[in-house]
Amino acid sequence: MTRSFLRFALLTCLLCRAETASAADGKTADAKPVETAAADWSKFVFVSEVQGEIVKVEKNSFLLKIPGPPQNKTTGTGKNRHLIQVPGKPVELSVAFADAGFVRWSKLPTKLDVHGKKTSHTVEEIAELKKPYGVSGYAAERTDLKAGQSVDLVMVRLRKIPAAKATTTDLVVKKATILGTDPAVKPAVEEPKK
Repeated sequence: MTRSFLRFALLTCLLCRAETASAADGKTADAKPVETAAADWSKFVFVSEVQGEIVKVEKNSFLLKIPGPPQNKTTGTGKNRHLIQVPGKPVELSVAFADAGFVRWSKLPTKLDVHGKKTSHTVEEIAELKKPYGVSGYAAERTDLKAGQSVDLVMVRLRKIPAAKATTTDLVVKKATILGTDPAVKPAVEEPKK
């Protein structure tokens, strides 16, 4: 046990000397690239998470179709009368991004080679897509949002707006996570010119 303690102490001492020597040169021991400062979300307060399908995309906003509240319906007569819930009519909601709002993929996006075939990502590419660390999913751009995609939104409002006076127009998107694409919605394909 004494021998392992001495090895540990020696190793710690060597590491400390290496760090102080590199600090004296003006360099850090592990030269990591400096990341940009995180957005300041202290002016906002969380409201809710919303899941829906994108209907139409604009520059900094989009139209989202969310399921409506369930409706109660009675079936049968007399003793056979039952109360069931049926899905409500979908509601379309226009939402805009906050200035620092961002988009993420829930799953690793596919990568295509020059011939249009799927290829695997390198370790460095995956590490780059996971940045910033601490946020779930993989990096995406607002231009990756397309009609027919299912998204999960984190909605926030300004802290200075009281909850009792807040309306749907006061809500902005902090984070949009792309869950996938609805297979029933086909992307618009241009017909070849004849």
